[in-house]
Amino acid sequence: MTENPVLEAQWQNVCRQILSESKDSVLNGWLSQITPQESADGEICLSVPTRFMQEWLQTKSYDSLICSLW
Repeated sequence: MTENPVLEAQWQNVCRQILSESKDSVLNGWLSQITPQESADGEICLSVPTRFMQEWLQTKSYDSLICSLW
């Protein structure tokens, strides 16, 4: 969970949209491990616990989907 409540609310909204459109049953577990972080220049970075998870999200094109929904 992020320290910024607005950022957290935006992230939860993105997650709801993805889950409502996806048939991937394990996706909720993956999304729950992602933490949005706001950088000093105002950009949003998504923090994931492992490199494997980062590559999995990119391979499945969820990174592009998340960006489009944000």
